[in-house]
Amino acid sequence: MLAHKNLSFISLFLFFIFFIINDTNASSFEISPVIYYFDYEEFNTFDVTLDKEEGYLPGIKFKFSQPVNSNRLIIYTSLYDGTVDYTGGTQSGLKHTTRTNEQFFQLGFELVTKKIKPIPGQFIFGIRHFHWDRDILDNNNILGLHEIYTWNELSIGLTFTTDILNDSYYWASITALHTFNANIEVFLENTSENLKIDNNPGFRIHAGKSWLQNKHVSYSVSIITEYWEFGRSNSIFTDDFFGSSVFLTEPRSESLHTGLEFSYAYHF
Repeated sequence: MLAHKNLSFISLFLFFIFFIINDTNASSFEISPVIYYFDYEEFNTFDVTLDKEEGYLPGIKFKFSQPVNSNRLIIYTSLYDGTVDYTGGTQSGLKHTTRTNEQFFQLGFELVTKKIKPIPGQFIFGIRHFHWDRDILDNNNILGLHEIYTWNELSIGLTFTTDILNDSYYWASITALHTFNANIEVFLENTSENLKIDNNPGFRIHAGKSWLQNKHVSYSVSIITEYWEFGRSNSIFTDDFFGSSVFLTEPRSESLHTGLEFSYAYHF
């Protein structure tokens, strides 16, 4: 089922790429190397920290942009991949530190509306799909845990752009977001289990500066900060948790990630 969902989003992505290629009036393609600071924290039912994962992930982002009836359609995908520090504890309450392999994939679509008086900015409406592969590694004779999270997101916000001065301009956007259809697949010794996560709101802020080299090429530097929460999941009984019988539950969590992007855009 997870593979089917990913295939559906990829098919939609390829459809929009085809649409852009066949209507290249003022289109643009952008590629952005990214340094992404990953900061994830889980809490027990008393809101005490259970574990925390944080560190830098290198990444790459691709974006296509196309005007449509004075509005602008944006399609983008990004991938961050690396290893971060894990600090937490064992089931028996002992402190535990290790590393976690993270692979964080996003695929999204945004519609930026034309300017509407007297609003100084433009509205943004977006939908986004996430796939997060989280592999907590073995360390000090303590077994790790491999999980895959998938969820979708709806967002609405405003974007603002200054006038061009000396071939450069500033821009910023702020959006409110809501996650939905959040699931976790937990890989056990002989099988896997799926948990449903409660959905919660969040926000995203993206701001930067762009320089116009000529009518075809521009460069940008920007910072993006995004925050969301996952509520506590349902519980599932299993007798395959490293040889033990337990109830599996994913705790409430908070994510606050920040990225530094360096972008090259070609306009055609």
